[in-house]
Amino acid sequence: MTLVHVPTGAVVASSVDMALTRSDRRKGLLGRDSIASNAAMFIAPCAAIHTIGMEFPIDVAFIDGRGTVVRLVHSLQPWRLAVSLRGCAVVELAAGRLAECGVNVGDRLSLTGKPC
Repeated sequence: MTLVHVPTGAVVASSVDMALTRSDRRKGLLGRDSIASNAAMFIAPCAAIHTIGMEFPIDVAFIDGRGTVVRLVHSLQPWRLAVSLRGCAVVELAAGRLAECGVNVGDRLSLTGKPC
């Protein structure tokens, strides 16, 4: 799966892991020591995340059911929480990636390709 910034067509992440089951959502990025700059974790359904036990900061995009970004959290540090009551899914990326790709609240993100 690829994550695309719809307004510009830029590829935000060329490798997207999907966390769609309760078990996968619970694990998320825990246990990893980093995330590649071209990678992302898509978690759904999800309106809140934590970085408890993580060793690195991440960028977080909360999106609604249409793929519209409703909240961004840049460089969320380990041992923190982030919530968006309007979000129905979350994209977690390497810290700095959202700014690098020019993603803003109100933009649309799209997943393309077939999941494995």
